[in-house]
Amino acid sequence: MSTREGGVNQHGTTTNPEGKAKYTSKVIFDPGTQDCHGGSGTFGSPIDYFKCLQSICANDGKLLKSETIDEMFRPQLSEASRRGLMETLSVPEVNDGMEAFPMGLEADWGLGGIMNLEDIGSRSKGSIAWGGYPNLHWWIDRKSGICGMWGSQLEPPGDPKINQLFHTFEEEIYRRASASREKL
Repeated sequence: MSTREGGVNQHGTTTNPEGKAKYTSKVIFDPGTQDCHGGSGTFGSPIDYFKCLQSICANDGKLLKSETIDEMFRPQLSEASRRGLMETLSVPEVNDGMEAFPMGLEADWGLGGIMNLEDIGSRSKGSIAWGGYPNLHWWIDRKSGICGMWGSQLEPPGDPKINQLFHTFEEEIYRRASASREKL
């Protein structure tokens, strides 16, 4: 794994987006831990991770009941909580670590992740997404039938350069999916 030179700010994102990436032997998570870590307690291969995303996107019933998946994609926040989320996302360094939505984009929270309440590029309104250490990202767009994930080995999370690469990757996935559909 690598770490961006320059340290982290109070929000846990890099203080130096232009800093060099340097190898680190630092262990972020102990896979042998016996404690629950909230969102960081699941380990698996990228292929297995993607199979989970794909199953949820297709709502195929292999992992979860259809009703459960539907609930994952329903906005869950009260109006006051949603205002709080929007205020939180207005801090660029926090936004970078929370999916790097365009500033001011309306968002909510589904049971599965952060939810965009407006289209973002090709990603449909009502999609969910999240990410984490070490700059991992995923999204599920049920309306388009597209999901994806991006993995890196660079910490701290919320790296602006990694976020830009992820968004470029995501748009390319949509472009290729659209081109494939046009050929049918």
